[in-house]
Amino acid sequence: MPLISRQEAIRNAVLGCEDGVVSTTGLLCALHLAGDMSAEKIYRTALVTVVIQALSMALGAYMAASTSSRPQSETSPIAGAASTFLAYMLSSACIYAAFSIHPAIRLPACIASAATILFIVAYLTDRQGSRSTEHRVEKAIQVSFLALCAVFAGLAIGGG
Repeated sequence: MPLISRQEAIRNAVLGCEDGVVSTTGLLCALHLAGDMSAEKIYRTALVTVVIQALSMALGAYMAASTSSRPQSETSPIAGAASTFLAYMLSSACIYAAFSIHPAIRLPACIASAATILFIVAYLTDRQGSRSTEHRVEKAIQVSFLALCAVFAGLAIGGG
């Protein structure tokens, strides 16, 4: 019996990835727009925050799987938590890398990277059904747009 079903691994990875992209993009953009922080402080703050958020997501996945009505032999809460943690860290690292390209293009690179990752994840996860390519592209655009709206809403609330 596998540690975690393929469907559950995908679900946990998608949750971790989506949250990692949106949270990290919002965090880096907000820190950059604050304007009074050095690049080193932005990177350190982001690193600590990303690790804490990834651990929090993993613990949430673990607790959700532990309280599931499914028998323990069917799935491993630890494998689900690991899937969520790794996806969060990898997606955050991609956003972090885009943000680090050059100070003059930090925000556009960060937002473009986030939109691209969100689009790809939404497109690939919708492949499970027998939907047309056009439908998958439409859904991926909608998901990407809504997730980026969350980033912009957070920045607007924060005064960025």
